[in-house]
Amino acid sequence: MHAYENDGDMYKPPVYLAPLLYAARGIPFEMQHHFNQLTTLDMNYSSKHPSHMSALFRLPNLECLTLFSAEMSHKEFREAYRLGPSEVNAWECPPESSRVRRLSLCSTLPSQVIDNMLRTCSSLRPFAFNGDVCVHHEPGWFHNVAKSLKIHQGSLERVRLDGAHYDWLIVPSALAG
Repeated sequence: MHAYENDGDMYKPPVYLAPLLYAARGIPFEMQHHFNQLTTLDMNYSSKHPSHMSALFRLPNLECLTLFSAEMSHKEFREAYRLGPSEVNAWECPPESSRVRRLSLCSTLPSQVIDNMLRTCSSLRPFAFNGDVCVHHEPGWFHNVAKSLKIHQGSLERVRLDGAHYDWLIVPSALAG
């Protein structure tokens, strides 16, 4: 079993992502593909651990990154907002070190993780977010993301924020499990 094999834990990356993560980190893997020419990546991404996501930003020629996840259960939604400081600070990429120019997210992510992504990009042009925001857990989410986007005010050509507001205080008991 490789270190990147997923046993159903949403904080572990999916098994199919292992070659990309190894290549991005410069770690030898069974196959010798380094994804050096990869410029666009659209991925259904189930891991919520920031260090796994940050490795994708290290791919040397990646310019367009789209991360999306399938619909989440209420439990997974809550877990996405339970990232502690150690997980959020596990981001591997230094500021302005990524060639990603187009970033599109369709998922449930705390603003701190999105801030890490935005700071990693050196010259972001379009940015889009279409996902769920749990206003109960993070009432300032939109404000925080807008503040993070200011670092790209010289390059941003388009921003799209389509976050659905959910207040999980009023959840039918059938969804609470």
